[in-house]
Amino acid sequence: MNYRDNKQLMADARQALSGRWKTAVGAAAIFLGISYPLQWLPPLGGFAAFIVSGPLTLGLTCFWLGVSRQKPVRASQVLSGFQVFWKSFSAYFLSGLFAILWALLLIVPGIMAALSYAMTFYILADNDAMGARDAISASKEMMLGHRWRLTCLFARFIGWGLLSVLTAGIGFLWLLPYVGVSTALFYEDLKSRQNTIN
Repeated sequence: MNYRDNKQLMADARQALSGRWKTAVGAAAIFLGISYPLQWLPPLGGFAAFIVSGPLTLGLTCFWLGVSRQKPVRASQVLSGFQVFWKSFSAYFLSGLFAILWALLLIVPGIMAALSYAMTFYILADNDAMGARDAISASKEMMLGHRWRLTCLFARFIGWGLLSVLTAGIGFLWLLPYVGVSTALFYEDLKSRQNTIN
């Protein structure tokens, strides 16, 4: 069975978000409303933002998966990652650390490493018993041969990102769900055709 092309993934994401945009925008607002202002709080705002990024990312990922699977969702699910704080923080810290270490060699290996780890939080969201390092390893295996496809998917949102900047950033409240659900569907395609996740 063939993978859906990126255009189809985006169309399916819009379909999944139909009737749920208000909730999805609310989820994006919670995520951005916590993570972004923290960065500007002196003197340790940046550190605080880093500490909460893992749990927020996991919670938001759970929300995107719920939307992609047509399950009931609540904007407050964004906060659910704090229930497994250390695991979500470890996944964020380790995947970021590994990507930075690769980037110290060359920029391109760093980017490729980041793409390899892109499914980490989706895997964690689906596997409560899995640890951070195992999820990172599973993501690397899952993404073999698919990094370019994911790069092309993200590239399709560049224009939308520029438009969001022109709206003083408000457009990101709609762009974030669009990208998140499209990526969740990308993950669903990989998962349904691979045996990486048990």
